[in-house]
Amino acid sequence: MNSLYKAKQLILVLAALVSRNFLKIFYVFSIEEKKILFCSHQGNGYICNPKYIYMYFKSKSENKFKYVWVFNKPREFLRMEDSETIVLKINSLKFFYHFLTAKFIIINSSNFPYIPKRRKQIIINTWHGGGAYKKIGQENNIDMYKKITICDFSYMVSSCRKFTNVMSKAFTKNDENKFLNIGMPRNDIFFRNYQDIIQRTLDKLQLSESKKYILCAPTWRLEQEDYDLNFQQLLEICKRKFGGEWVVLFRSHKYHKINTLKKLINEEYVIDVSEYDDMQELICISNILITDYSSCMWDMLLTRKPCFIYAQDIERYTRCNGFYVPPSAWPFLIAKNNEELEHNIMHFKDDIYREKIKMHCKDLGCFENGNATKAIYDFLKEKLINKGTN
Repeated sequence: MNSLYKAKQLILVLAALVSRNFLKIFYVFSIEEKKILFCSHQGNGYICNPKYIYMYFKSKSENKFKYVWVFNKPREFLRMEDSETIVLKINSLKFFYHFLTAKFIIINSSNFPYIPKRRKQIIINTWHGGGAYKKIGQENNIDMYKKITICDFSYMVSSCRKFTNVMSKAFTKNDENKFLNIGMPRNDIFFRNYQDIIQRTLDKLQLSESKKYILCAPTWRLEQEDYDLNFQQLLEICKRKFGGEWVVLFRSHKYHKINTLKKLINEEYVIDVSEYDDMQELICISNILITDYSSCMWDMLLTRKPCFIYAQDIERYTRCNGFYVPPSAWPFLIAKNNEELEHNIMHFKDDIYREKIKMHCKDLGCFENGNATKAIYDFLKEKLINKGTN
């Protein structure tokens, strides 16, 4: 790490400390016991676990809460406003007021290191990925600014025992009492009949019900490179193996723009769905997932639908980033090139795959059971009842 980078990190940390002291002026306002502030990916959308928790809370008629959603572009979400919900711009004065007077704050990634959390506030970090695959946090040499960004939470939602174990080491000095072992709220969708979601998603994307869909979703990596998966060959392989007419849905990571993607997109058989905001809905309509190290593999295995790993840089990624659970222990067939991917698809056996998933979930200690959103709801209600002990 060079001296210039260290200097920038130090400046960010010092700025956060100054901001924390200044914003304590909002402490003159009382905390509202039934106010919940939601934020997904630092205000980048109405997505992921906070979205599904909010939807569940809104469906309950008793114990009405006051909801605050914060966005980078709030005008795009004004439709959400009603008698219970307000929409604000992140880092505005109103945002600071509501952040520091909300009893509960629900996020899915980094917190706000420049805002001084109050003692009686409860921040629930729902995170944005299940399982325990690529390394993150202190075990991945994360910089000091991001450490204070991520670690300031009251509780973190966990998808499995392995996640609780590794994340407690990375962020809480082995304090596993800060983890809610309930599964990912966004994954409750896979434990019920989601045919209505499939139809709605197909309609929104104007996709045919008669086609089958391959969702390609590579993760973010520090060193961007061209994506050399041969889509046309992939479609032909899937047709030979599984029958039917296939289409690729390509979803790039929000921080990773594939250089050659524009050349690969074809309205007939490769469709760019990178701007579609709900990954769970894309998984619902997809028959196959192809990823590399993204935690969406965890979400997909809950559906029992086929997932294949296409990881052309697996040796370098292992060396530079590392894994909590080695790829050799995953239930998915791994390919480093198009020829290996063809072999893996053609030799795929559903019964063996399902047995591997079963063992993998057992090995990682899966907490997913379709009741995570209810568990969050009950947890917050309990905190309100027992507020004198917080």
